[in-house]
Amino acid sequence: MNLSELVSSLPLEPWVWQAFVVVFLTLVASYAARGILLAWGRRLELTATPWDDALVDSLRRPLRVLIWVVGIAFAASLVPVAGEGTIFEAIDAVRDVGVVACIAWFLVRFVARVEANLVARADRGERALDRATLDAVAKLLRASIIITAALVVMQTLGFSISGVLAFGGIGGIAVGFAARDMLANFFGGLMIYLDRPFAIGDWIRSPDRSIEGTVELEAGHAPGTGARAVLYIIARPAGAQGGPPLAVKRIVAPAFPVSFSLGPNDVMIQGTAFEGPLNLTARLDRDGDPLTREAGEPAGAHDGNPVSPGARNVVVKLR
Repeated sequence: MNLSELVSSLPLEPWVWQAFVVVFLTLVASYAARGILLAWGRRLELTATPWDDALVDSLRRPLRVLIWVVGIAFAASLVPVAGEGTIFEAIDAVRDVGVVACIAWFLVRFVARVEANLVARADRGERALDRATLDAVAKLLRASIIITAALVVMQTLGFSISGVLAFGGIGGIAVGFAARDMLANFFGGLMIYLDRPFAIGDWIRSPDRSIEGTVELEAGHAPGTGARAVLYIIARPAGAQGGPPLAVKRIVAPAFPVSFSLGPNDVMIQGTAFEGPLNLTARLDRDGDPLTREAGEPAGAHDGNPVSPGARNVVVKLR
C-alpha cells in the first residue's frame, strides 16, 4: 500500500491533511529562518558597521512570529466551516493585525539595537557620540513607529482614522492657542538642542553682558553669617561721587565664598543701561538692614576696579 492509499484509507477529511501540511511547512520555515539568521548574524558581527548585525538581530523573533501568524491563518482558512463560525470570520483581520504588529515590533527592535551598537562604539572610543541627541532621536522614532502601527491597525479593523486625525488637528490648534508660550519655549529649546551652539564645559555669556565672579571673606571674620545677614554687591559708575548705585545684588544668608552674577536685571532704576566702566564693591550687613551699619562689618572692593560689563572671574575680598 503506497502513501496515497494509506492517506485515503484513514477516516480523515482532506482539509485536515491540508491544514497539517501547512502547519508542518510553517514549522520547517520557522526553524529554517532561525538557522539562516543565526548563520548570517555570526558573519555580520565581524563587520564594523552598526546597521547590518542590528538588522539581523532585531529580525529574528519578529520574523518567526510572522511566519507562524501567516501559517496558522492560512491553515485556519482551509477549515470548511470557516464561513459559518463566528471565530473564523476574524481570521483575515487577525492575520493583518498580526502582520502589522510584527513589522512594528521589528522596527522598534531595530532602532533599539542600532542605538545600543552606537553607544557601544562610543564607549570603546571608536567614534564620538552625543548620547542625548541619540536618545532623543531613538525615542522619537519609536514613538512614530508605535503611533503609525496603531493607526494602521485601527484602519485594518474598520475604524475610520480620518475622524481621529481631524480631532487631533482641532485639538492641536486648541492646545497651541492655550499653551503658545509653553510651545514657543519648547521649540526654542529644541532649536538650541539641535543647533548645539555650545557644549558641556563652555562658558556662556548672555547678551546682557553680566559681571560674574566671587565674593570671599578674609580670615579673621566669623564664618557664620547668621540667617539675617545679607550680602550686598554694588556697582557704581567709575568716577561717580555719591548718588545711588547703578546696580545692586542682594544675597541673603551667604555661605562664603559666594558666586554672583550682576547685570541689567539688578539695576536700581529700571530702563537704565548697564554700561561701564564700573567700580565693584561689596559689604556684609549682619542684621539685614541696609540703612544701619554696625562696627566691624566686613566690606571690600575689587582690586582691579574699574571693570566692564561681561567681565568674569572678578574677585571681591571682604576685609
